[in-house]
Amino acid sequence: MEFLGNVSEYILSLDSRQFLQHLVVFLCLCLLGGGGAVYYIYSMRSRYIEELKKLHITTARARKIVSEYDIVKAEEERVRGLLDDNKSFSMKSYFEQFCKQNAINPDSGWDTDSRSIEGNDAFDEVVLQAQFNNQTTEKLVSVLNNLDKNEIVYTKELEIRREEKSISFTLTIATKKHKRFWDES
Repeated sequence: MEFLGNVSEYILSLDSRQFLQHLVVFLCLCLLGGGGAVYYIYSMRSRYIEELKKLHITTARARKIVSEYDIVKAEEERVRGLLDDNKSFSMKSYFEQFCKQNAINPDSGWDTDSRSIEGNDAFDEVVLQAQFNNQTTEKLVSVLNNLDKNEIVYTKELEIRREEKSISFTLTIATKKHKRFWDES
């Protein structure tokens, strides 16, 4: 209270010209302070809006990743069910039977190869590559359609070469198998 009393005595002791100077300085300081406060609030608001936009984008990405994860998990469960239903499935036996059914003869030297799938702890991949010479395009289409009918086997790679009156193709098919984990005790 004493401070306010001193301020009011000081103001009353000023002549009108000094009072106007002090008033102008005080009002300028108030305007500068108010302007600074408004600028600070505006810049903070803008920064928060930008952060909210980034958060929104990140949230959308996270939702997409979760959605893709759910799709991958569902596919993994589907494949796991197929493998459990076909425990005695052999890629070599399947391929031999498939070739007989489609009346095609692969070149010699085909065999299966088991490979690890990067980033997948549940499955390995069994790959079989075979080459077929002197075939027709119609036969290739028929082979691919028949391969597509079996859910457990999929076409991994196809390389087609044109010859004078026929085609040759190298077909790579694959299936998945459960990874084997065991304790070495």
